[in-house]
Amino acid sequence: MKRKVFLLTLVTVCVSIILMFQYIDTECNDFTDLVQELNDKDTGTIRDEIIKDLKTKKILGVGESTHGTKEFYDLKTKILESFIEDDISVNILLEITIPDGQILDNYLNDSTESDVLKKINYTLLKNTSFKTLLDKCQQANNNNRKNKIRIYGIDPSYDQSLAEHLYERIMCSGPETNTPNELVKYFKNLRFNQLTEISIAQREGIKIKLVHLKESVVANADLTYILAIDQFLQAIRRLEVPIYSLESTGIRDSCMAKNIELIVSNHINEHNIIFAHNEHLRLNANSHIPSMGSYLNNSFRENYYPIAVEFIQGKYRVNDHSRTSVYYSKNNDGWLSGIVLNKTAPVFMKTNNKYFDRATNLHAIGGAYRSTLFKSENLMKEYRAIIIFSNGTQTQEID
Repeated sequence: MKRKVFLLTLVTVCVSIILMFQYIDTECNDFTDLVQELNDKDTGTIRDEIIKDLKTKKILGVGESTHGTKEFYDLKTKILESFIEDDISVNILLEITIPDGQILDNYLNDSTESDVLKKINYTLLKNTSFKTLLDKCQQANNNNRKNKIRIYGIDPSYDQSLAEHLYERIMCSGPETNTPNELVKYFKNLRFNQLTEISIAQREGIKIKLVHLKESVVANADLTYILAIDQFLQAIRRLEVPIYSLESTGIRDSCMAKNIELIVSNHINEHNIIFAHNEHLRLNANSHIPSMGSYLNNSFRENYYPIAVEFIQGKYRVNDHSRTSVYYSKNNDGWLSGIVLNKTAPVFMKTNNKYFDRATNLHAIGGAYRSTLFKSENLMKEYRAIIIFSNGTQTQEID
Protein backbone atom coordinates (compact mmCIF):
# COMPACT_ATOMS: atom_id res chain seq x y z
CA MET A 1 0.00 0.00 0.00
CA LYS A 2 2.76 2.42 0.96
CA ARG A 3 4.58 1.55 -2.27
CA LYS A 4 1.49 2.36 -4.35
CA VAL A 5 1.08 5.70 -2.61
CA PHE A 6 4.76 6.48 -3.18
CA LEU A 7 4.57 5.57 -6.88
CA LEU A 8 1.39 7.59 -7.33
CA THR A 9 2.99 10.58 -5.63
CA LEU A 10 6.12 10.23 -7.80
CA VAL A 11 4.06 10.10 -10.99
CA THR A 12 2.05 13.15 -9.90
CA VAL A 13 5.26 15.12 -9.21
CA CYS A 14 6.77 14.13 -12.58
CA VAL A 15 3.64 15.14 -14.48
CA SER A 16 3.52 18.44 -12.60
CA ILE A 17 7.16 19.18 -13.51
CA ILE A 18 6.52 18.39 -17.17
CA LEU A 19 3.44 20.60 -17.26
CA MET A 20 5.35 23.37 -15.49
CA PHE A 21 8.13 23.34 -18.09
CA GLN A 22 5.57 23.26 -20.90
CA TYR A 23 3.88 26.28 -19.28
CA ILE A 24 7.16 28.16 -18.92
CA ASP A 25 8.13 27.37 -22.52
CA THR A 26 4.75 28.56 -23.78
CA GLU A 27 5.01 31.72 -21.73
CA CYS A 28 8.51 32.42 -23.02
CA ASN A 29 7.39 31.93 -26.60
CA ASP A 30 4.47 34.27 -26.02
CA PHE A 31 6.82 36.82 -24.48
CA THR A 32 9.38 36.54 -27.29
CA ASP A 33 6.63 37.17 -29.81
CA LEU A 34 5.97 40.50 -28.09
CA VAL A 35 9.47 41.76 -28.80
CA GLN A 36 9.66 44.13 -31.74
CA GLU A 37 12.75 46.09 -32.69
CA LEU A 38 12.04 49.77 -32.22
CA ASN A 39 14.24 51.03 -35.06
CA ASP A 40 14.05 50.27 -38.75
CA LYS A 41 17.27 48.46 -39.74
CA ASP A 42 17.74 50.45 -42.95
CA THR A 43 17.00 54.01 -41.80
CA GLY A 44 17.62 53.84 -38.05
CA THR A 45 14.34 55.71 -37.46
CA ILE A 46 11.51 54.43 -35.32
CA ARG A 47 9.50 51.81 -37.19
CA ASP A 48 6.50 53.25 -39.02
CA GLU A 49 3.93 50.99 -37.37
CA ILE A 50 5.16 51.95 -33.89
CA ILE A 51 5.49 55.71 -34.37
CA LYS A 52 2.16 55.84 -36.22
CA ASP A 53 0.50 54.35 -33.16
CA LEU A 54 2.31 56.73 -30.77
CA LYS A 55 1.17 59.74 -32.80
CA THR A 56 -2.44 58.90 -31.96
CA LYS A 57 -1.80 59.41 -28.23
CA LYS A 58 -2.80 62.86 -26.99
CA ILE A 59 -0.77 62.55 -23.78
CA LEU A 60 2.32 60.43 -24.36
CA GLY A 61 4.63 59.76 -21.42
CA VAL A 62 8.18 58.74 -22.35
CA GLY A 63 9.98 57.56 -19.23
CA GLU A 64 13.57 57.01 -18.20
CA SER A 65 15.14 54.83 -15.53
CA THR A 66 17.93 57.40 -15.20
CA HIS A 67 18.17 61.11 -15.99
CA GLY A 68 21.69 60.69 -17.34
CA THR A 69 21.54 58.08 -20.12
CA LYS A 70 22.41 59.27 -23.65
CA GLU A 71 20.23 56.73 -25.45
CA PHE A 72 17.09 58.00 -23.69
CA TYR A 73 17.64 61.54 -25.01
CA ASP A 74 18.33 60.15 -28.49
CA LEU A 75 15.02 58.25 -28.32
CA LYS A 76 13.12 61.42 -27.38
CA THR A 77 14.76 63.28 -30.27
CA LYS A 78 13.66 60.58 -32.73
CA ILE A 79 10.08 60.71 -31.45
CA LEU A 80 10.00 64.51 -31.73
CA GLU A 81 11.48 64.40 -35.24
CA SER A 82 8.60 62.20 -36.37
CA PHE A 83 6.08 64.71 -34.99
CA ILE A 84 7.97 67.56 -36.65
CA GLU A 85 7.98 65.82 -40.04
CA ASP A 86 4.19 65.61 -40.01
CA ASP A 87 3.85 69.17 -38.63
CA ILE A 88 1.96 67.86 -35.61
CA SER A 89 1.38 70.43 -32.88
CA VAL A 90 3.21 69.22 -29.79
CA ASN A 91 4.09 70.50 -26.31
CA ILE A 92 7.06 69.09 -24.41
CA LEU A 93 6.42 68.75 -20.67
CA LEU A 94 9.67 68.24 -18.74
CA GLU A 95 10.40 67.10 -15.19
CA ILE A 96 12.12 70.41 -14.46
CA THR A 97 11.04 73.58 -12.69
CA ILE A 98 8.62 75.96 -14.34
CA PRO A 99 11.22 78.79 -14.49
CA ASP A 100 13.70 76.46 -16.24
CA GLY A 101 10.95 75.43 -18.64
CA GLN A 102 10.30 79.08 -19.50
CA ILE A 103 14.00 79.62 -20.29
CA LEU A 104 14.02 76.64 -22.66
CA ASP A 105 10.74 77.70 -24.29
CA ASN A 106 12.18 81.17 -24.91
CA TYR A 107 15.18 79.52 -26.58
CA LEU A 108 12.96 77.74 -29.10
CA ASN A 109 11.86 81.12 -30.39
CA ASP A 110 15.17 83.01 -30.06
CA SER A 111 18.02 81.79 -32.25
CA THR A 112 20.47 84.33 -30.82
CA GLU A 113 20.85 82.58 -27.46
CA SER A 114 23.94 80.34 -27.49
CA ASP A 115 24.43 79.30 -23.85
CA VAL A 116 20.86 78.52 -22.87
CA LEU A 117 21.70 75.41 -20.82
CA LYS A 118 24.02 77.45 -18.60
CA LYS A 119 21.01 79.50 -17.50
CA ILE A 120 18.93 76.64 -16.14
CA ASN A 121 19.33 75.17 -12.65
CA TYR A 122 18.68 71.53 -13.51
CA THR A 123 22.22 70.30 -14.16
CA LEU A 124 21.42 66.85 -15.59
CA LEU A 125 19.88 68.49 -18.67
CA LYS A 126 23.18 70.25 -19.33
CA ASN A 127 24.37 67.61 -21.76
CA THR A 128 25.11 67.41 -25.47
CA SER A 129 22.27 65.00 -26.24
CA PHE A 130 19.59 67.25 -24.78
CA LYS A 131 21.13 70.24 -26.57
CA THR A 132 20.71 68.33 -29.85
CA LEU A 133 17.04 67.78 -29.01
CA LEU A 134 16.57 71.48 -28.23
CA ASP A 135 18.29 72.58 -31.44
CA LYS A 136 16.08 70.28 -33.55
CA CYS A 137 12.99 71.87 -32.01
CA GLN A 138 14.33 75.39 -32.43
CA GLN A 139 15.18 74.73 -36.07
CA ALA A 140 11.65 73.43 -36.66
CA ASN A 141 10.13 76.57 -35.11
CA ASN A 142 12.41 78.82 -37.18
CA ASN A 143 11.38 77.11 -40.42
CA ASN A 144 8.00 78.86 -40.39
CA ARG A 145 6.40 75.79 -38.90
CA LYS A 146 2.65 76.20 -38.66
CA ASN A 147 2.46 74.44 -35.30
CA LYS A 148 5.13 75.75 -32.94
CA ILE A 149 6.74 73.46 -30.39
CA ARG A 150 6.36 74.66 -26.80
CA ILE A 151 8.27 73.60 -23.67
CA TYR A 152 6.86 73.66 -20.14
CA GLY A 153 8.42 72.73 -16.80
CA ILE A 154 6.05 70.90 -14.46
CA ASP A 155 8.04 70.60 -11.20
CA PRO A 156 7.89 73.10 -8.29
CA SER A 157 11.18 74.76 -7.28
CA TYR A 158 12.37 76.36 -4.01
CA ASP A 159 15.01 78.97 -4.88
CA GLN A 160 14.94 82.66 -5.80
CA SER A 161 13.87 81.79 -9.35
CA LEU A 162 10.36 81.32 -7.94
CA ALA A 163 10.00 85.03 -7.14
CA GLU A 164 11.97 86.26 -10.15
CA HIS A 165 9.94 84.15 -12.56
CA LEU A 166 6.63 85.19 -11.03
CA TYR A 167 7.52 88.89 -11.26
CA GLU A 168 8.60 88.40 -14.88
CA ARG A 169 5.28 86.75 -15.69
CA ILE A 170 3.38 89.58 -13.96
CA MET A 171 5.18 92.15 -16.09
CA CYS A 172 4.70 90.13 -19.29
CA SER A 173 1.00 89.52 -18.65
CA GLY A 174 0.04 93.09 -19.52
CA PRO A 175 -2.43 95.55 -17.98
CA GLU A 176 -5.45 93.42 -18.89
CA THR A 177 -4.66 91.08 -15.97
CA ASN A 178 -5.45 93.95 -13.60
CA THR A 179 -2.81 92.93 -11.03
CA PRO A 180 -2.98 95.18 -7.92
CA ASN A 181 0.02 97.55 -7.71
CA GLU A 182 0.80 96.56 -4.14
CA LEU A 183 1.24 92.93 -5.23
CA VAL A 184 3.40 93.94 -8.18
CA LYS A 185 5.71 95.85 -5.82
CA TYR A 186 5.68 93.05 -3.24
CA PHE A 187 6.89 90.37 -5.67
CA LYS A 188 9.34 92.74 -7.32
CA ASN A 189 11.08 93.23 -3.99
CA LEU A 190 10.72 89.68 -2.64
CA ARG A 191 14.16 88.19 -1.97
CA PHE A 192 15.34 84.89 -0.52
CA ASN A 193 18.04 82.36 -1.32
CA GLN A 194 16.07 79.18 -0.71
CA LEU A 195 12.45 78.92 0.36
CA THR A 196 13.56 76.20 2.78
CA GLU A 197 15.76 78.70 4.66
CA ILE A 198 13.10 81.26 5.60
CA SER A 199 10.79 80.96 8.59
CA ILE A 200 7.34 79.38 8.58
CA ALA A 201 5.83 82.79 9.37
CA GLN A 202 7.54 84.32 6.34
CA ARG A 203 6.30 81.52 4.11
CA GLU A 204 2.78 82.02 5.42
CA GLY A 205 3.04 85.72 4.61
CA ILE A 206 4.11 84.92 1.04
CA LYS A 207 1.28 82.41 0.77
CA ILE A 208 -1.32 85.06 1.71
CA LYS A 209 0.03 87.37 -1.00
CA LEU A 210 -0.04 84.55 -3.54
CA VAL A 211 -3.66 83.73 -2.72
CA HIS A 212 -4.60 87.39 -3.20
CA LEU A 213 -2.69 87.42 -6.48
CA LYS A 214 -4.49 84.30 -7.70
CA GLU A 215 -7.85 85.82 -6.77
CA SER A 216 -7.04 88.79 -9.02
CA VAL A 217 -6.33 86.59 -12.06
CA VAL A 218 -8.75 87.24 -14.90
CA ALA A 219 -10.35 84.50 -17.00
CA ASN A 220 -8.13 85.03 -20.04
CA ALA A 221 -4.83 85.26 -18.16
CA ASP A 222 -1.72 83.81 -19.79
CA LEU A 223 -1.09 80.14 -18.95
CA THR A 224 2.52 80.78 -17.87
CA TYR A 225 1.31 83.44 -15.41
CA ILE A 226 -1.10 81.01 -13.77
CA LEU A 227 1.56 78.28 -13.64
CA ALA A 228 4.00 80.71 -11.97
CA ILE A 229 1.50 81.43 -9.19
CA ASP A 230 0.51 77.80 -8.76
CA GLN A 231 4.07 76.47 -8.56
CA PHE A 232 4.92 79.01 -5.85
CA LEU A 233 1.94 77.84 -3.81
CA GLN A 234 2.90 74.21 -4.50
CA ALA A 235 6.43 74.76 -3.21
CA ILE A 236 5.10 76.24 0.03
CA ARG A 237 2.64 73.37 0.39
CA ARG A 238 5.45 70.79 0.10
CA LEU A 239 7.36 72.54 2.87
CA GLU A 240 4.44 72.08 5.25
CA VAL A 241 5.68 68.48 5.69
CA PRO A 242 9.25 67.12 6.01
CA ILE A 243 10.85 67.73 2.61
CA TYR A 244 12.26 64.20 2.12
CA SER A 245 9.21 62.36 3.47
CA LEU A 246 6.91 60.10 1.46
CA GLU A 247 4.13 62.61 2.03
CA SER A 248 6.24 65.32 0.43
CA THR A 249 6.95 63.01 -2.52
CA GLY A 250 3.23 62.42 -2.92
CA ILE A 251 2.53 66.16 -2.86
CA ARG A 252 5.18 66.69 -5.54
CA ASP A 253 3.59 64.10 -7.84
CA SER A 254 0.11 65.52 -7.33
CA CYS A 255 1.41 69.03 -8.10
CA MET A 256 3.11 67.89 -11.29
CA ALA A 257 -0.09 66.15 -12.35
CA LYS A 258 -2.14 69.32 -11.73
CA ASN A 259 0.32 71.38 -13.76
CA ILE A 260 0.05 68.92 -16.63
CA GLU A 261 -3.75 68.95 -16.44
CA LEU A 262 -3.72 72.76 -16.62
CA ILE A 263 -1.36 72.74 -19.62
CA VAL A 264 -3.39 70.10 -21.45
CA SER A 265 -6.64 71.97 -20.81
CA ASN A 266 -5.10 75.01 -22.49
CA HIS A 267 -3.84 72.94 -25.45
CA ILE A 268 -6.86 70.70 -25.84
CA ASN A 269 -6.36 69.99 -29.56
CA GLU A 270 -2.61 69.47 -29.38
CA HIS A 271 -0.31 66.58 -28.50
CA ASN A 272 1.54 66.63 -25.19
CA ILE A 273 4.68 64.57 -24.59
CA ILE A 274 5.86 64.15 -21.00
CA PHE A 275 9.55 63.38 -20.43
CA ALA A 276 9.94 62.18 -16.84
CA HIS A 277 11.23 59.37 -14.67
CA ASN A 278 9.52 55.98 -14.92
CA GLU A 279 8.43 56.23 -11.28
CA HIS A 280 6.43 59.41 -11.93
CA LEU A 281 4.74 58.09 -15.07
CA ARG A 282 3.49 54.79 -13.63
CA LEU A 283 -0.26 54.30 -13.53
CA ASN A 284 -0.63 53.11 -9.95
CA ALA A 285 0.34 54.15 -6.43
CA ASN A 286 3.65 53.10 -4.91
CA SER A 287 3.63 52.35 -1.16
CA HIS A 288 0.20 53.98 -0.95
CA ILE A 289 1.59 57.25 -2.39
CA PRO A 290 -0.23 58.10 -5.64
CA SER A 291 2.13 58.73 -8.55
CA MET A 292 1.78 61.56 -11.05
CA GLY A 293 0.72 58.98 -13.61
CA SER A 294 -2.07 57.64 -11.40
CA TYR A 295 -3.63 61.12 -11.28
CA LEU A 296 -3.25 61.50 -15.05
CA ASN A 297 -4.76 58.07 -15.59
CA ASN A 298 -7.80 59.07 -13.52
CA SER A 299 -8.18 62.31 -15.49
CA PHE A 300 -7.46 61.16 -19.04
CA ARG A 301 -7.94 57.38 -18.99
CA GLU A 302 -6.96 55.80 -22.34
CA ASN A 303 -5.70 59.15 -23.65
CA TYR A 304 -2.75 58.87 -21.26
CA TYR A 305 -0.11 56.48 -22.63
CA PRO A 306 2.98 56.04 -20.39
CA ILE A 307 5.99 54.09 -21.69
CA ALA A 308 8.74 52.91 -19.33
CA VAL A 309 12.26 53.17 -20.81
CA GLU A 310 15.15 51.08 -19.51
CA PHE A 311 18.60 49.72 -20.40
CA ILE A 312 20.16 46.41 -19.41
CA GLN A 313 23.80 47.28 -18.89
CA GLY A 314 26.20 50.19 -19.26
CA LYS A 315 26.86 53.55 -17.59
CA TYR A 316 24.82 56.56 -16.59
CA ARG A 317 25.44 60.01 -15.13
CA VAL A 318 24.01 61.40 -11.90
CA ASN A 319 24.75 64.42 -9.72
CA ASP A 320 25.73 64.24 -6.08
CA HIS A 321 24.41 66.76 -3.54
CA SER A 322 27.04 69.32 -4.60
CA ARG A 323 25.80 69.01 -8.21
CA THR A 324 29.04 67.37 -9.26
CA SER A 325 28.73 64.75 -11.99
CA VAL A 326 29.23 61.15 -10.92
CA TYR A 327 29.20 58.14 -13.22
CA TYR A 328 27.82 54.73 -12.29
CA SER A 329 27.86 51.37 -14.00
CA LYS A 330 24.94 48.99 -14.26
CA ASN A 331 25.01 45.28 -15.01
CA ASN A 332 21.62 43.60 -14.89
CA ASP A 333 21.35 39.89 -15.65
CA GLY A 334 17.62 39.86 -14.98
CA TRP A 335 14.64 38.48 -16.79
CA LEU A 336 15.01 40.62 -19.95
CA SER A 337 18.73 40.23 -20.58
CA GLY A 338 18.61 37.08 -22.68
CA ILE A 339 15.99 38.51 -25.01
CA VAL A 340 17.30 42.05 -25.36
CA LEU A 341 21.09 41.69 -25.42
CA ASN A 342 21.08 39.83 -28.73
CA LYS A 343 19.20 42.67 -30.44
CA THR A 344 21.04 45.31 -32.44
CA ALA A 345 18.28 47.86 -31.81
CA PRO A 346 16.20 48.73 -28.74
CA VAL A 347 13.03 46.68 -28.39
CA PHE A 348 9.44 47.84 -28.00
CA MET A 349 6.87 45.75 -26.15
CA LYS A 350 3.25 46.45 -25.37
CA THR A 351 2.29 45.22 -21.92
CA ASN A 352 -1.24 44.03 -22.75
CA ASN A 353 -0.22 40.38 -22.60
CA LYS A 354 -0.69 37.63 -20.02
CA TYR A 355 3.10 37.47 -19.46
CA PHE A 356 2.99 40.77 -17.63
CA ASP A 357 0.26 39.53 -15.30
CA ARG A 358 2.98 37.90 -13.21
CA ALA A 359 5.33 39.63 -10.82
CA THR A 360 8.24 41.21 -12.70
CA ASN A 361 11.14 43.49 -11.87
CA LEU A 362 11.86 46.81 -13.58
CA HIS A 363 15.05 48.56 -12.58
CA ALA A 364 14.46 52.21 -11.69
CA ILE A 365 17.02 54.77 -10.57
CA GLY A 366 15.48 57.36 -8.28
CA GLY A 367 16.10 60.86 -9.54
CA ALA A 368 19.60 62.26 -9.30
CA TYR A 369 20.99 60.81 -6.09
CA ARG A 370 19.92 57.28 -5.27
CA SER A 371 19.62 53.86 -6.87
CA THR A 372 16.76 51.52 -6.06
CA LEU A 373 15.14 48.44 -7.52
CA PHE A 374 11.50 49.02 -8.33
CA LYS A 375 9.43 45.85 -8.17
CA SER A 376 6.13 45.86 -9.95
CA GLU A 377 3.67 43.15 -9.01
CA ASN A 378 1.85 43.56 -12.30
CA LEU A 379 3.69 45.47 -14.99
CA MET A 380 0.74 45.70 -17.36
CA LYS A 381 -1.04 47.79 -14.73
CA GLU A 382 1.86 50.26 -14.54
CA TYR A 383 2.67 51.12 -18.19
CA ARG A 384 1.13 50.73 -21.63
CA ALA A 385 4.45 49.68 -23.14
CA ILE A 386 8.17 49.41 -22.39
CA ILE A 387 11.22 50.26 -24.50
CA ILE A 388 14.47 48.55 -23.55
CA PHE A 389 18.01 49.25 -24.75
CA SER A 390 20.63 46.52 -24.43
CA ASN A 391 23.38 49.03 -23.62
CA GLY A 392 23.38 52.51 -22.10
CA THR A 393 26.05 55.21 -22.07
CA GLN A 394 26.34 58.27 -19.84
CA THR A 395 25.43 61.70 -21.16
CA GLN A 396 28.26 64.08 -21.97
CA GLU A 397 28.25 67.15 -19.76
CA ILE A 398 28.36 70.62 -21.32
CA ASP A 399 30.97 72.85 -19.70
